[in-house]
Amino acid sequence: MTGEFDLGDTDPADRLENALNRIAYALHRSADQRPVSAPPAPAGPQVDMHALAANIDAVVHRIRTLLDETSPGTEG
Repeated sequence: MTGEFDLGDTDPADRLENALNRIAYALHRSADQRPVSAPPAPAGPQVDMHALAANIDAVVHRIRTLLDETSPGTEG
């Protein structure tokens, strides 16, 4: 993973979003690379991926808002 991501990001919200995107990409890649003969994953609750993505976006938005409100140089 060298050179793939801008490590110069100093904004914590950008770094969090990049981390979440890397996790999602890794999960997606591991699911795609699983051999056909692999045993099925243990049964668990079904996950609505669209709802999960929307919730992650909402968390990122809340964190950005919080950081904007508490960052030095802003009044409020």
